[in-house]
Amino acid sequence: MNSIAARTNHHVEMPIAMRILIADDSALFRLLLNKLLTDMGYEVIVCEDGRAACDILLQDNPPPIAILDWMMPEMDGLQVCEEIRTKTDRPYIYMLLLTSKNTKEDLLRAFDAGFDDFLTKPVDADELKVRLRAAQRILAWQDQLAPGGRIVVPLRVRGGVTRSVAFEPCNQGRAA
Repeated sequence: MNSIAARTNHHVEMPIAMRILIADDSALFRLLLNKLLTDMGYEVIVCEDGRAACDILLQDNPPPIAILDWMMPEMDGLQVCEEIRTKTDRPYIYMLLLTSKNTKEDLLRAFDAGFDDFLTKPVDADELKVRLRAAQRILAWQDQLAPGGRIVVPLRVRGGVTRSVAFEPCNQGRAA
């Protein structure tokens, strides 16, 4: 397995710079995850409890991605996520739960709380990397959402040519 501890001295391909909040009550895990994400090119904001994480995520211009531990002092990761998801007037934050809990019930509870993704500890660095790339794609799609609900998606086709495809919202609630 390719764990964080095994990968912290390994160079990883740099993604587009993006801020990520990590919240974990383990000082060692915060240090290792901070190093891994910094090496990947992310700007990392670190805190050690759920209350601090919630406060950061409720500030103006919060980090677009949050990696939260489940079990933390003050507020647990699920409580933080639930609190953030009640604030519909705020920018969307992609939330990933990183925990030692690993049952199907735990997974279901995390998604019910509003998490976008779920990883178990010890985390595989390559898996975290691809999941963060997926998070960036989802956030980029959200940024493409125009005021009328129209989504414009750039697509690469053969020969490196880039074209855009627009998706219009369905006419929901209209009589045929």
